[in-house]
Amino acid sequence: MDDTYRKIENLLNIKLLNHALQLLRPLVAKQPDSNLSDRLQSIETNYRYLTDYFLSGGDDPDRTAIINQLIAEAYRLLDNIVLADNMKSSLRRPLLSHWQEQHTGYCGRAKDVFYHFLLTHDAPSLAEEWELLQSEDDLVSMQMALPALTINILNDFSEPLFLLLVDSASHDKQYITEIALTGCVLCLHKYRERLCFFPQIEDRWQLLVSDPRKKESVHRICLRLLSTTLTRQVDQAMNNLQKDILSQQKNISTGTKQIVITLNDMEEGNPEWGETLNKVVSKHSETIMRLHQTGADINYSTTRMLLKEPFFRTEITNWFLPFSTENTDLGVDFRSPAGKMLLKIISANAEACSIDRYATCLAIGKTTG
Repeated sequence: MDDTYRKIENLLNIKLLNHALQLLRPLVAKQPDSNLSDRLQSIETNYRYLTDYFLSGGDDPDRTAIINQLIAEAYRLLDNIVLADNMKSSLRRPLLSHWQEQHTGYCGRAKDVFYHFLLTHDAPSLAEEWELLQSEDDLVSMQMALPALTINILNDFSEPLFLLLVDSASHDKQYITEIALTGCVLCLHKYRERLCFFPQIEDRWQLLVSDPRKKESVHRICLRLLSTTLTRQVDQAMNNLQKDILSQQKNISTGTKQIVITLNDMEEGNPEWGETLNKVVSKHSETIMRLHQTGADINYSTTRMLLKEPFFRTEITNWFLPFSTENTDLGVDFRSPAGKMLLKIISANAEACSIDRYATCLAIGKTTG
C-alpha cells in the first residue's frame, strides 16, 4: 500500500491524473464504502468530458483551474483510502484504547485533548473544541492539542485540519503561536508538492505570514529545525557530561568501599557530591548552551534512550506535556534539597524546552541513581 500510495502521489504531483486514476481503481474496489467508488467515478467522468472537449477543439480560460480541482479531489480520495486502512491498522489500536480511557492523573484533561486531536478527523468537531479551549484559556490543553493536530496532519493529509492549524497560529499568546507555526512549517514541508492544488491553504498561510512578527518567527523556526542536524556535536557534549558525572561518582568513596550515589546523597548527608555535580555541570554548560542557542537539541543522544523509560514509553503524551514540578509521574520530589538542586540545574538554560528538561532530569537522576 505504501509503495502504491507514493506512486499515485508522485503522478498527481506532476499532473498525470489519468495514470493516477488507473492505480486508484483497484484500491477503491477493495474498500467497502460505496461513496469512495462514486467519487472515483465522478472524477473519471469529469476528466473524460474535459478531455473530449479539448480534443474536439474547445478552449476554456479556466482549464488549468478545473484540472487542478480534479487533481485535488483525487488527492482527497487517495487520503481517504489511506485513512480507512490506517483505522484498521494494529498500530492504531493501542492509541485508540488510550483515547477511550479517561485520564484522571496529572493534566488528565490535557491528555484527553491530545488523543482527541491526534485521532479525530472531524474538522468541525476539532474546531469547536479549539474554540472551547480558547474560551476557557486552557493553555496546557492548547499546548497539547497543537502537536497532536500536527502529527494527525502529517500522518493523514486533511485540508480542513491544515486550515485549522494555520488559523490557530493567530493566538495572542506567543508560545502558543510558536507551537502552531512549527506545526505549519513541518506540514508545509511534507506536502509542498501538492499545495498548489489547495490554494485556500496557500492563501491562508500567506495572509498569516504577512504579519512581520509571524514571518520573523517562521524564519527562526526554520533555522532551529535546520540546526537540529548538529547531532554529532550534541552527542559528544552530552556523552562528556555523563562520563564526568560517572567519573566523579567513582572518585567519591570511603576507604575501599564504593559509595552508591543517589539524588538524596546531594542533601546534607553528602554535601560534597552536590558540590561536585554542580562543578561538573558548570564545566560543560558553556558548550551545551552554545549548541542549544543555535537550535540544537541538547538531549538528542539522551532522547533515544528515553524510549526505554517508563515515563515516556507508557504514555505518549509525556513527550508533549509542558514541564512542571507538579508532575508526580516524574518521580522526583522537587521540594527536597536534592530536588531543588536538580531543578536549579535543569532551569539554568531558559531556552530549554520541556522535553529538554524532562530528559535532563531523567538522565541525571539515572546517572546518579
